[in-house]
Amino acid sequence: MFDKSKPMDLGDIFSNTFKLLGQTFSRNIVIACAFIIPAGLLMASATDSFFSEMMLFARSAEENRNKDFNPELILDLFANMGFYSFAVLIFLLGHLGALIGITKISCSSINGDRISLGEAFNKVFSITAIRCIGQLLLLFLALYTCVLAGIIIIIIGASSEIVPLTIFGVVALIAGTVLMFYLMFRWYFAFIAIVCEDNRVIESFLKSSMLVEGNWWRTFGIVLLFSVLIDFAVSIISTPIYFIAMWDFFAQYFKMMADGTINENDPAFVFNMMESFGFAIGIVILVSTLLETLIAPVFNVVYYIDLKIRKKDFPELINPVNEAGGVPSIE
Repeated sequence: MFDKSKPMDLGDIFSNTFKLLGQTFSRNIVIACAFIIPAGLLMASATDSFFSEMMLFARSAEENRNKDFNPELILDLFANMGFYSFAVLIFLLGHLGALIGITKISCSSINGDRISLGEAFNKVFSITAIRCIGQLLLLFLALYTCVLAGIIIIIIGASSEIVPLTIFGVVALIAGTVLMFYLMFRWYFAFIAIVCEDNRVIESFLKSSMLVEGNWWRTFGIVLLFSVLIDFAVSIISTPIYFIAMWDFFAQYFKMMADGTINENDPAFVFNMMESFGFAIGIVILVSTLLETLIAPVFNVVYYIDLKIRKKDFPELINPVNEAGGVPSIE
């Protein structure tokens, strides 16, 4: 039972997160696999093709250092770069779709409403996805602008050799970095406000800002702590997969160590090692993203509910005592 009558402490947040994980796992894993695995395999294939083409380009450049270079290799490299960029975009969109679906399932479950997989998929393929993309673009633009202004001032000051302007740029960069971190956590829950409460983009920023107001340091500490724990848990599972996926790379590296040629400058050997690098990296990213996507949105929803409780942002809690004298709660 998720009690909305009182704020959660740190133990409650962790306990309710694991409880909600158990309640929603069967649906969440279907959503995550449906969106992330196909997009991840496409990205891994594109990464493998891109790395192979880069190594072919580098090998040709090494072998034909004093000869005419084949321009077709450059065209092939740019073509693979375009395919790789497209695959990364598809993977990011797939990741976003999984986040929307899992967040919606978790929000509904914590509010006592078990939605079906069909309803979750419908939420992904709706105006919500467009709003989430707009919110993320605005967020990244705002955060990068915070530090970009200082960098531009430093470049102008250094190029014109105006020391006071350069110093001002350094101060602006430090202040911008602090502001970036402040806004990052002040607007941390804008995404959830869109998915769970159908807020518009600007409304979501205002909603998140209102919830975090007065709880910034607490939000910073708890989110940072949980992020570290998630990364640690994911690394425990993904590290063996990392070694298995990259076994060809490590096998060639260990062979080079056994042959005593590790310090020799052999470009061909490096090219052969790197050719098997791309697909393995793609698989590792796929697995890590899948595991993190199953956990992080659930925690974010639980902490979002805690902030709503602290701000008395539930309509049913405006007059919390019912006719029987009890306090409403959510099963």
